[in-house]
Amino acid sequence: MTDLSGFWRIQFDPDNTGSWSAGFEGGDIIAVPASWNDQFNERRDYLGTAWYQTTFALPWGWRGQQIGVCRGAGAGSRSACASTRSIILPKSG
Repeated sequence: MTDLSGFWRIQFDPDNTGSWSAGFEGGDIIAVPASWNDQFNERRDYLGTAWYQTTFALPWGWRGQQIGVCRGAGAGSRSACASTRSIILPKSG
């Protein structure tokens, strides 16, 4: 297990397109773990979808292993998990 706390990028999805394929252009920086309601005054009452993005160093020995990412539920939200299908790992140089 590795801790992914820190500063992430966030893109709000008020139209609930269900995809972050538009990318994170114009996205914001958010401290994780924390509620966006406490970090963005304009999103204080936002109850919609948002997409998060971060990078991290893959711990030694994890390459080639099945990796899953889970985050606990925030206030009033559901927990979320992503399989390796949703995680993009760069090729090593």
